[in-house]
Amino acid sequence: MPVFQNDRIGARHLLGAALLALVGAVPALAQVTLAQGSGTPLAPPTRLAPPQRLVPPPPAKATTGAPAVVPAVKSIEIDPLSPIDADWAGPLSADQGGFTQELWQGTPAPFIAALMPRIPVTKSPILQDLTRRLLLSNAAPPQAGQGQGAATGGEPGAAALRIERLAASGQVDAAQSILNLLPNRGSVDALERRDVELAFLAGDQKTACDRVGEDVRRFKDVWWDRALIACQALGGDHAKATLGLDLLREQKAAKDEAFDTLVEVLGGRRGKLERLPDPSPLHLALLQSSKLAMPSDALATASPAVLRAWAASESAPMAQRLVAAERAAAFGAVPVADLRALYEKTEFTAEEQSGPVAAAAKMKGARGHALLYAAARGQKLPAARAELMRTMLGTARKDGDFIFVARLIEPLVLELRPTKDLASFAGDAVRALVATGHREEAKQWLPLVDEETAPTLYPVARLALGGDKPAWDARRAAAAVDALAKADGDAGPRRAALALALLGAFDDPVGPAEWAPLAATQPLFSLDVPGGPVWFELPRAAAAHRLGETVLLALVTAGEGDHLSTQPVRAIRAIEALRVAGLENDARAMAVEAALAGGL
Repeated sequence: MPVFQNDRIGARHLLGAALLALVGAVPALAQVTLAQGSGTPLAPPTRLAPPQRLVPPPPAKATTGAPAVVPAVKSIEIDPLSPIDADWAGPLSADQGGFTQELWQGTPAPFIAALMPRIPVTKSPILQDLTRRLLLSNAAPPQAGQGQGAATGGEPGAAALRIERLAASGQVDAAQSILNLLPNRGSVDALERRDVELAFLAGDQKTACDRVGEDVRRFKDVWWDRALIACQALGGDHAKATLGLDLLREQKAAKDEAFDTLVEVLGGRRGKLERLPDPSPLHLALLQSSKLAMPSDALATASPAVLRAWAASESAPMAQRLVAAERAAAFGAVPVADLRALYEKTEFTAEEQSGPVAAAAKMKGARGHALLYAAARGQKLPAARAELMRTMLGTARKDGDFIFVARLIEPLVLELRPTKDLASFAGDAVRALVATGHREEAKQWLPLVDEETAPTLYPVARLALGGDKPAWDARRAAAAVDALAKADGDAGPRRAALALALLGAFDDPVGPAEWAPLAATQPLFSLDVPGGPVWFELPRAAAAHRLGETVLLALVTAGEGDHLSTQPVRAIRAIEALRVAGLENDARAMAVEAALAGGL
């Protein structure tokens, strides 16, 4: 590690003090931490429970001191809500982390039904959190006169749409919790089919096949025929399974070569699965019992729910479990603590352990990440651990995975104490800690930030840690824009523009003077915006405090593919709408994530 002279250390402390002065009495950054899990090794899928962070502990009751003074109230008028119907019911109330029962009031049901399937399956922690809370909240149905229920005309009901989005995101138990609230669901083909699929994804083959045996008599469809064949093969009744395949071929049913191969392998024939581009829960159950490896194309394209189940499958090859667990954890389907536990079970050669950075660079992917994590975790010297984590975070920034890696190494960063010999890690420590919601711990590293890092760190520190508005001045803004705009070629000006746009969304006085250095280089127009029904309705919904509609539209606006958009025009639109609707903490969390995802 470099030796710093006293004048350099003094300069760092002055710069750190300047940054620290910003972290005043602004509301605390919302902690958007995904489910942490128990840290125990992965086991059958039933152990991978849905996130529990949305249910806070009940407030402690005071046992000493004077009783609270409650002002007298002459009368209380109660405007009763419409009765909760099963299509809109959920397990989360407002005091458990969900939204209020009124969240859909004022929004037509057909509009909700049209947009809900477009909620992105994403690696963004803030979008994952908002999605879960929106879909699991216990809500009153849209009021009469706001459009007919989504279930009319043969269309899927709101509950079915919510279940589908939760299942697509890998939230298997959360999806099941909504399904369990529906009365008489056994009479609806799509809901019973979903029930079977969720049971397979949870590793409960007995329950799944019991339901198939009951339902195949009522629902006449090729899917149910294949489900019965799968259950026969899983139960060892290979003669019936083979006969079922023959009947499907005679009926000229749509081919599913992977399904046929897996059934035949379970029947004792030799076979190999070459491709499986979109593995279904039926494929998964057969694959687990066949003890075949999952084709590489399936690992790259499987849904978070399938990846979650494969990561927990003891019959799957360890290397594939590692890849599946890492991808599923990025989507929020597997707790990061369980991914760490799987990393710790991974074996490495003595040569790999002696030179982890070089070895990980050759490996890349999940095994390389596991090696670096194991090396950092096992390193007792703080400076050596910090250097390994700098390497991990530096690579992650280039790959666009900074927030995920920050969540991965969260406990290792928290174990370090800010000291002068770790000054070179200070900027990364601040970013990693605010990414995981550790606001106070991040403040402690600010005095160590050096003069080179301080300008580029300023926007993130300002967004995450807040500060009194007078603390903003043109010198800091100019220094940040100048430092960002000169770095990394074309990426630098884009980052500078993102920084100014995000700061401006929180009422910092960003104006023509701050934009001037970028005015000649930044595009004047952008077509990368959502369609009219989303773009124009979002600010209107927020202004009218239509909460559910605002969150739904913000998710569609801010989601870009499988990540949070770092296009200022999209990110700012969603952030400003959340603020107007009263979701200040969520808006600030989205701004911090957008800043870090954008390379700030």
